Amino acid sequence: MAIAVYSGGIHFYRQIQIGHIVEVDARLIHTGERSMRVRVQAYSGSTRTPRTC
Repeated sequence: MAIAVYSGGIHFYRQIQIGHIVEVDARLIHTGERSMRVRVQAYSGSTRTPRTC
């Protein structure tokens, strides 16, 4: 069981467009006696436009 008491450091860089595919990557960065730090990154893109790296 987990209870969220505090959530901070959230940054939104761009909005996700309707119809885009979304990929979410979550990593557990640190665990303490009564806390944990999780990094979550979300990526989105169109299925019609090729992705360039």
